[in-house]
Amino acid sequence: MNYKVQEHLKPKALSGISNDQISQHWKLYEGYVENANRLIEGVARAEAGSSPWAELKRRLGFEVDGVVLEHAYLVGFGAAGAPSTSRPFARTSTGRSWSSGIGRARRGASPPASEGACMRSGVLIIAIVLIAIGVISLAYEGITYTTREKILEVGPLRATAEKEKTIPLPPILGGLALAGGVVLLVVSARR
Repeated sequence: MNYKVQEHLKPKALSGISNDQISQHWKLYEGYVENANRLIEGVARAEAGSSPWAELKRRLGFEVDGVVLEHAYLVGFGAAGAPSTSRPFARTSTGRSWSSGIGRARRGASPPASEGACMRSGVLIIAIVLIAIGVISLAYEGITYTTREKILEVGPLRATAEKEKTIPLPPILGGLALAGGVVLLVVSARR
């Protein structure tokens, strides 16, 4: 799958933005497309799971994000300089839309297994954090911190006082966080 520069998107003679700035954005767009295509080829050649493969995948994400954002920026101007109402992502050489994953998510289709595993691990992390927050807030009555206040300053002499302040954490907050974490944990375990 390779991305193509969509020449029909190149805006010309817009009011409020110079031709130089348009040219700079167009060069960025072309660079992101070229780099994304080169990285796609590199990922295909690298051994899956290896360090070079992982680095290429990381860089590919950056370049594809650049393609998508610059593409959306240029689509905003439309081919003739007017705002566009067309679909904001071009099609690849295979005919698939760059935004096919976004459309699938909007239609409510199940994500691929790898996306589902990432979602489960994210839910698991959130559940653990909520449980930890709940236990800590139930164990402690609040967050205590110390401030130093200036009482007197005469010439080189300075008098200060330390004051301890507490932000109370209601037990209901801890209970809700704990319960929410447990519910998320149970729900992620069932999937």
